[in-house]
Amino acid sequence: MLTLTEMRDYQEAQILKQKISALLAGVVESGDEGVPEGASGLDALAPGALVYTEAGQKVTFTNPPKVDDYDVVMRLGLWAVAMGIGITGESLSGDLSRVNFSSMRGGRLEMDKNIETWQEQILIAQFCAGVGRWALDAYRLRASKRVGPLQMAWTAQRRALIDPTKEIPAIIKKVEAGLSSLSREQRAMGLDPETIARERAEDAARQPSAPDEPKADIETKKGKSA
Repeated sequence: MLTLTEMRDYQEAQILKQKISALLAGVVESGDEGVPEGASGLDALAPGALVYTEAGQKVTFTNPPKVDDYDVVMRLGLWAVAMGIGITGESLSGDLSRVNFSSMRGGRLEMDKNIETWQEQILIAQFCAGVGRWALDAYRLRASKRVGPLQMAWTAQRRALIDPTKEIPAIIKKVEAGLSSLSREQRAMGLDPETIARERAEDAARQPSAPDEPKADIETKKGKSA
């Protein structure tokens, strides 16, 4: 939070410096006749204005030091904030100009571990579980007959695959080797295993059955076999 505050102050200072740089105005030194009636003084200094000074007055503009490296300061500040949160700097800033596929994937793997922890220990364990208990209590109170024990399962939001052509075969091999279950991997991708199983059964039921072979063809095949 301190870093964000300092970045805000730094950004506001840069914006103010740009406004001051745009303050192009003309200062007219008055002669013996003095300032014309109704003319503006230095207190009306603004971009594009013409202001007057009293006789004998001189205007000296300050020359503040130039502050460079705005991009570097803001980028490093955002990266420090991202590390404190536990996400990648690219995810916080949206800037992908300085990463390649390998570095982005490595950063995503570390960030995904944190996100899975937040999902399981904060969103599901502390929020969803409580709401689920309230929903089950309300269901039991409204049920007209005694209901058995009910349980709820939670599926977190889908994690976007960085390289599906490589990641999906790796998931299949992990399931086939017994290192994980199909249901666990489906939930990790934000899918409901029961919904998938039901939809696959419905798809199989909709598949047209193979047409029966004509009797003549069957006899021909038998004759060739003999």
